[in-house]
Amino acid sequence: MGHGYGSLAAAGAGTLIGSGLGMIAGAAIHVDRYLGVVDIQIKEKVKEPIQTQVESKLEQGIGTTYHSTREVKSQYQAYRTRIVASATRTNINLQEAVSVLGEKLATEIAGIF
Repeated sequence: MGHGYGSLAAAGAGTLIGSGLGMIAGAAIHVDRYLGVVDIQIKEKVKEPIQTQVESKLEQGIGTTYHSTREVKSQYQAYRTRIVASATRTNINLQEAVSVLGEKLATEIAGIF
């Protein structure tokens, strides 16, 4: 390629061709990542009733905040957690990602018990 040209011109031409091929390959192959987030609440029945306090802080507009508190008696103890799973692969589509995420989340939820 550099025959008849200076080595600097040949290096420049090689850089342009290499950059163009890299750009085409980069556009054709991309890594996709999908996330699945699940909030879980599990309730366990207990022998003695549990008394808990529930507090809400609701903001209305810029300066108004509404506070509400109440006492709740229940036969159930609640546990909450959040599970996050990801599906990362080259050129993965949404349907494949949903299937993978469903399997991963189901495995994690089953592991709680």
